[in-house]
Amino acid sequence: MFRRLQTQVYGPGKARAVAAGLEFSLVALNSGKVFGFGSNLKGQLGLPPQGSAFIVCSGAQVCTYSPVEAIGLPDNIVVLS
Repeated sequence: MFRRLQTQVYGPGKARAVAAGLEFSLVALNSGKVFGFGSNLKGQLGLPPQGSAFIVCSGAQVCTYSPVEAIGLPDNIVVLS
């Protein structure tokens, strides 16, 4: 069971764009970098599904509650959808 919770997230810069899915969020910074947090069950955060930054948040679902930088994206992302 997930609880919807509004909270301020601190990251490494100011946000340019924000996109949210059912159980994850992405933030594009003014620097063009993209950070994500929430569920990464299917790689939604642009990260491998496992890693030291992740915890199991519900059943076998892998997620992170702290923003982590997405990998493999081009520089200077402006828009998220």
